[in-house]
Amino acid sequence: KVVYPGVEVDEPTAADIKNARQKFGLDGPFILTVGKLEPRKNIRRLIQAFLDLGNSDLELAIVGPSGWDDLKTQAKNVKFLGYVSDRELFSLYKSSLFFIFPSLWEGFGYPLVEAMKLGTPAAVSENSSLKEIGRGAVLFFDPANTDSIKNAIQKMAGSDSLRRGLSRKGKERAKEFSWHKAYDRIISILTAK
Repeated sequence: KVVYPGVEVDEPTAADIKNARQKFGLDGPFILTVGKLEPRKNIRRLIQAFLDLGNSDLELAIVGPSGWDDLKTQAKNVKFLGYVSDRELFSLYKSSLFFIFPSLWEGFGYPLVEAMKLGTPAAVSENSSLKEIGRGAVLFFDPANTDSIKNAIQKMAGSDSLRRGLSRKGKERAKEFSWHKAYDRIISILTAK
């Protein structure tokens, strides 16, 4: 039996969002990704796809602690923010143009659920648990194919209506990931005859 865990977020205030954007120097539209800098998070391929687009109007904000993938770039529109507080993270989700999650493998995918709960449209890898978690509410791409990632970025950046639709669908899908639902499901499993 499958029981999804609950995921909780706090809605950031306008002041929270303003403070986070100022702190990290995010003045214009930006794409957000979240994850420790390690190979399975596939950030290297995401950066390549983003830079291949050559869109100087957009920034790519990368949140997550250092890992063992030594990522560096001279590109001014790619920003490594490192570890951020929960309040800053929720503010970044809320103020990003969209969330992108190119992971090669996830056991669950908390960042995706956090993004959906905050109404942030998402483009994610079509693999592992992400296929199930994002079902019907995200734009999927092939994380092993740089062109597929690039196409997803183009689609998301270029369509307000796509982002609005995914925001709405994501919020609805995210309702499945509450501790109340998890508790009810566990009780029903344990008391089933």
